[in-house]
Amino acid sequence: MAACSIIPPQIWCSDDTDAVDRLRIQYGTSFCYPVCTMGAHVSAVPNEQNGRVTPLKTRGVTAMSGAFGYEMDLGKCTAEEKMEIQRQVESYKIYYDLLHDGDYYRLSSPFQDGIYTAWEHVSANRREALVSVVYDRNGAAPLFGTLRLKGLDPAFQYQINRTDSFYSGEILMKAGYPLPQMKGDYSAVQIYLRASE
Repeated sequence: MAACSIIPPQIWCSDDTDAVDRLRIQYGTSFCYPVCTMGAHVSAVPNEQNGRVTPLKTRGVTAMSGAFGYEMDLGKCTAEEKMEIQRQVESYKIYYDLLHDGDYYRLSSPFQDGIYTAWEHVSANRREALVSVVYDRNGAAPLFGTLRLKGLDPAFQYQINRTDSFYSGEILMKAGYPLPQMKGDYSAVQIYLRASE
């Protein structure tokens, strides 16, 4: 689903601001509304509604899939948390056009038992993509997973996270990208892809 090229009106999907619950809320809402219209905020932990403690990074990744904002007392944040918030705001600014004007792809459903929930934003010219992954609870021996991407150009070579790692669009869509194994419950990762010139 294409996103918004102008500043859209916002909707508030739910008073439930827990990042893990929001995966389901935002997934379902995305069938009716562009993701850039969904009010999505990073809230404090333990969460007011259910008491869950989720990493700040995960709360940021989940909120970035909507109209990103904060709903917490920043004065109570540690110096480390303030640095993470600064990184999140900078990332959101860098990826703003991609998140708001790119095509949105659901890569997995949070309603199915799986090791992660994943989604992707792809630019109209298919030269850029941002993949967001939020893992579920972690086990003693986490499964190795690959994530099949969507909406890429099969002929392009995509640089991964500005490193020396490249994959063709065809491989990323047919074989998938090998997901990193993460530590802890409800961890998150974002993967930025840019087609090489």
